[in-house]
Amino acid sequence: MQKILFDFTLIPIISAVVLGTLRLLLHLRGRFLSIFECLLSVLWICILSCLYFIHGDIRFVVGGWSLRQGVAVFVNMNSMWFIWAFTIVWISVKLRSDFKHIDRTYEAILDFLYSAVYAVYIFGDLFNLYVSVELASILSFLLVGYGEKPIRVWAALKYMMMSVVAFNLYLSGISLIYEATGSLNISYISNSGISLPPIAISLILTGILVKSGIFFLSAWLPDAHAEATTPVSMILSGGIVNLGIFALLRILPFIQQQYPQIIDIVAITGMLSVLLGGIYAAFESRPKRLLAYSTFSQMGISVFLVAVAPVAVGLYAFFHSLTKALLFSTVKGKGKSSKVFMYIGIFSLIGLPPFLGFVAKKSLFLFNPILGIVISLLTAIYIFTLPKFVKGKLDSKYRLQLSEFILFLCILLPTFFLRWPGWTYLVEGFIIAIIGYFIAKFIKPLPFPTSIFEIEIGISYQILFAMFVVLALTM
Repeated sequence: MQKILFDFTLIPIISAVVLGTLRLLLHLRGRFLSIFECLLSVLWICILSCLYFIHGDIRFVVGGWSLRQGVAVFVNMNSMWFIWAFTIVWISVKLRSDFKHIDRTYEAILDFLYSAVYAVYIFGDLFNLYVSVELASILSFLLVGYGEKPIRVWAALKYMMMSVVAFNLYLSGISLIYEATGSLNISYISNSGISLPPIAISLILTGILVKSGIFFLSAWLPDAHAEATTPVSMILSGGIVNLGIFALLRILPFIQQQYPQIIDIVAITGMLSVLLGGIYAAFESRPKRLLAYSTFSQMGISVFLVAVAPVAVGLYAFFHSLTKALLFSTVKGKGKSSKVFMYIGIFSLIGLPPFLGFVAKKSLFLFNPILGIVISLLTAIYIFTLPKFVKGKLDSKYRLQLSEFILFLCILLPTFFLRWPGWTYLVEGFIIAIIGYFIAKFIKPLPFPTSIFEIEIGISYQILFAMFVVLALTM
């Protein structure tokens, strides 16, 4: 059984690399190869899902090494939610390609990106987590700069420079942990009982939160998400920001064993991102930048849930990935279907039934009903300002994009297999949506300061946050 788990857990990484390499070496292009890749990824994920539901959590060490020294694979329910989310977003982006003028380099980068992101969600040690996230980041830089427009190249360079600083902090942190424990395996470190230095925890946490799309720390996000092409924006907001959330989900349990106060730090950081990201989004008039600020807010919710309800993070990340990818897909659309799917994305993000956001957001209400109402109202206010800024009128001809339809189905269908919250949440959701809609009607754009997203200021926030965490853990 372990041999089967080993094969089908690692094969998606290998197959994506092979197909991407063949594209480059053999100059392969065309509709059928892209469709084949999509079908193959669905096949591998379906097999992995079946193995997971039959076997339960998947744990093994590659090559038969000891837990302390080997490369560990660990797949649980949260891993599956993240894998499903990225696979669906990746397929929708693949299907948006212009098959008549397909760029084999762009398609190959997408293949390599799938391999790197998938690796993040299955590996259970700090070093391979670092390698996989860094590889995914490098490929993301290339995608952001795709198109050769100077503003995109600058956004990619900004993203790269801030990420390099962040993950050098992370790498320094895990080197200190290795010095203290002699291992980088998360499970081994959790059970070793060895004291971990506060500065190591601070450096790791800072690096991960920068990747998580948190306000102030992730100053790269607005330009990267807003200036990239629409498919790349879908990948970034629907998948790449999840890497930091998942890494935080992996490491937080063993950190809080020694430093319980870390939970408060993470929860407060997440909540600040929710509020500030939502405020910036509410007064923004550029659609893609509005959605970028919305990502700040939604990632803040994810970080907050990691601290207070980690079991709910996977479902929330799944819902947000698909919803935000759908919204980014429609803000440039001029057809009727784009408008229809845009409102579907809006209703899902607010948390209205029968869409997945209704089920995913119940954790906020269960944790604190008042907090859930405030966050949902803020979301409704800023997302209802989106339609009035999207250019293009409704056409009489109905246009259906397959990529958007797939996202729509995946936002809708899971709700029929998950337990719905009570009727109270349904009534509250509609009331909140109505209030948010009318408030959004009176909101006018305001020129909020964007200098806080400059490179030097963003890096300063990273360093200051790392120093703050060290002080908080040692007091």
